[in-house]
Amino acid sequence: MRNILMLVAENVLLPAVKTGESTQELIATVPVWSQALDLVGAIFILAGALFTLIAAIGLVRLPDLFSRTHAAAKPQMLGLMLMCFGLMFIMRNWQWFLICTLVLALQMVAAPVASHLLGRSGYTLGSVYTEYLIVDELEEFEQAKRNSKK
Repeated sequence: MRNILMLVAENVLLPAVKTGESTQELIATVPVWSQALDLVGAIFILAGALFTLIAAIGLVRLPDLFSRTHAAAKPQMLGLMLMCFGLMFIMRNWQWFLICTLVLALQMVAAPVASHLLGRSGYTLGSVYTEYLIVDELEEFEQAKRNSKK
C-alpha cells in the first residue's frame, strides 16, 4: 500500500506542486482511455468486494456444512477474480498481470479441493445434517465400502 501511495505522490502530486498546476489540469492531461480503464477497474474491484461480502455473510447465515462450504468457495472465488481483473485494469503492466494470473490459478486449484475435503471430513465425522440432503451418494459409497470389508 505504501508503494502505491508513493507512486501517486511522485507521479501526480509532486509535478502539480512543482509546476503550480491544479488537480483539474492534471486530470485533463490524462488520456480518456486511461481514465475509462481506471473506472472499469474500480467497478470490478467494488463488485469483487461485494461478492466477498456475500460469501462472508453466507458463511455466517447458512445452516449446514455443505451450504457454508459452497458459500466459501463459489462467491469468494468470483470476488477474487473480479478484484484481480480490476487490479489488472488499473495497474496495466505485465508484472501485475502475471501476479494476478498466478494468484487466480492457485486459488482455482486450492478452493475446490479445500471445500471438497472439508465437506468430506465433515460428513465422515457426522457433523452434517442429513435431513437437508436430497441425494446422498456418499452414504451409498460408504455402505458399499463397509460391505466389501466384511
